[in-house]
Amino acid sequence: MNSLGYLKEDLLHYIWKSKSFDLSDLSTDKGETLVIQNFGFHNGNSGPDFIDAKIEIEGTRWAG
Repeated sequence: MNSLGYLKEDLLHYIWKSKSFDLSDLSTDKGETLVIQNFGFHNGNSGPDFIDAKIEIEGTRWAG
């Protein structure tokens, strides 16, 4: 089990939308540098939970 344990999806949505976490020094569980470039927006339709989010992990940009 990770350090967050098991969280309900609604709580994860709230945390992501409200940015209720420290953004200053993010990293992956492997210690890689993580930067959130765009939080995207909540998708109320079927498909991914958030759209147009952009992150960077160790210089590699990810979008979705």
